[in-house]
Amino acid sequence: MLNFDLQLTKKLLTHLGYLTKASVQLYDENFEGTYACTEPCNQFCQMVKCHYADRCKNSDSGAMQKVKQSDDNNMHYACHFGMKEMVIKLQRGKIIYGYIVIGPMRDTRTEKQSLAAITQYCAEYGLNEKEMRNLYFKATRFSQQKYEAIKELTFAIFEYAVNKNLITVKHNVFENTIAPYIKANLDKPLDSESLCEAFCMSEKQIYTAVVKSTGIPPKKYITAQRMLGARELIENTDEPLTDIADKVGIHDYNYFGKVFRKTFGHAPSFYRRKKK
Repeated sequence: MLNFDLQLTKKLLTHLGYLTKASVQLYDENFEGTYACTEPCNQFCQMVKCHYADRCKNSDSGAMQKVKQSDDNNMHYACHFGMKEMVIKLQRGKIIYGYIVIGPMRDTRTEKQSLAAITQYCAEYGLNEKEMRNLYFKATRFSQQKYEAIKELTFAIFEYAVNKNLITVKHNVFENTIAPYIKANLDKPLDSESLCEAFCMSEKQIYTAVVKSTGIPPKKYITAQRMLGARELIENTDEPLTDIADKVGIHDYNYFGKVFRKTFGHAPSFYRRKKK
């Protein structure tokens, strides 16, 4: 979960909202709970949320899920009412701190669809269509230039906030990020240096996180995971042992056999015979 200096973080987001003339909301890495937002919210959105709060939430969550799975760290999208919003993934290395959602903004390129949605929903919920149209046209206009400016400004604020420890990730970094990364990349070169690069952490931070959770240094933990991965493949597949050694990142089979025997007390072939 996110841990942040509420007063200073909200002040920064309020400044961002003032410059963009849009609501700015900060979410954690699981899309749950709005940790800080600028006030007041756009009047158009206030009216919509009185009737469509669940749809608004689902629209934002869906956008955050898409950008989480994407290699891109930002995207703009149309909400269910046709207004343009943008979501920015706050990420350093492999660690996702959370997301910032900014909007709504009026996109003149999709204005016809937005106005049609307003007509439909006003009729469905008995809202004053003229009033909703007026609120719609008061929203900040979206442009690609504005989008790029907001994106760069948001990233600059995020870097400042992290560097000043205004925003930190309060969870077990090893269990949630480092361990899954190692398990998924056993076939690649893995050491403290590569982990530092992947997670934008210092070697001391990596060492402390691994030792605190496992009681052994990163190098020994990585070797142990390679051996466990190899034994699982030996017991559950018919792949040649040399191929298995390659799959867990050890390309010298003699060295692989030596480390395997030291770890489990038996040669790799023992577990292959045991399987049969």
